[in-house]
Amino acid sequence: MTLRQALSESAIMALMPKILGNNLAEHRQHIRERLFHALGELLHERTFDSLTMAEIAAAADVGRTAVYNHFDDKESLLLAYIHHETARYSVRLRERLAALDDPLHKLRVYIREQLILGATYHLAPTTNLRHQVSSTTIRELSSHGHDIEDVLSGILEEAMTSGIMPKQNLLVCISMVNGTLAGRRMPDDEAAREYLIHALQAFILRGLGVSSTLVPFPNPQRFLGRPLAITASPLPADERSGSLAMGLCPVHQPA
Repeated sequence: MTLRQALSESAIMALMPKILGNNLAEHRQHIRERLFHALGELLHERTFDSLTMAEIAAAADVGRTAVYNHFDDKESLLLAYIHHETARYSVRLRERLAALDDPLHKLRVYIREQLILGATYHLAPTTNLRHQVSSTTIRELSSHGHDIEDVLSGILEEAMTSGIMPKQNLLVCISMVNGTLAGRRMPDDEAAREYLIHALQAFILRGLGVSSTLVPFPNPQRFLGRPLAITASPLPADERSGSLAMGLCPVHQPA
């Protein structure tokens, strides 16, 4: 091999993108996960319709043209991102529930996981996608929660069979539970967060017909270290600006 040929091959190799992982499949997965992370971070700062593929690629440290080797357009990236995050959340939720037998305990865990982990795996509560993507994409996005709904449906059936709660329409129950939980923001303060989680558990489970003796409302003295007037906020002073505000899932927000 001549010096010129060696230099030419070196130049070609320098222009080729670096392979991440042990093979091409791992490389593609690494790139997709970079893009998903970048999109998630950007959606906490800006609206989806204001983003460009070039900006997402730059935030992911991925070549602008390389993005199109994975996704045809911005909406296909969004669809893949939400399905990816929902799958991760579903696995985590099922793992938490697998070791439990009591359906009431399962319902408590489901509510807690939705409140704590849901904030991690979903978009910012203020994100409303209905006016930012096509109607076709909205229809596809609307199916992203079916797996989680199946989990809840199974737990509710167990609870009804065991007699913990009265038999009633599952679709109405699922709508009521998830409507109460969707997009709700939890405070950073641990004591206030635990108080609110227990309060929401009691509120939802009583609404489903579980006996109040099984699900008493939390004692603020126990969680907050102080009594709480019925008009007072359970949050510390530095978090009272809006942490109790509720935002719906960005896919299911009303038009």
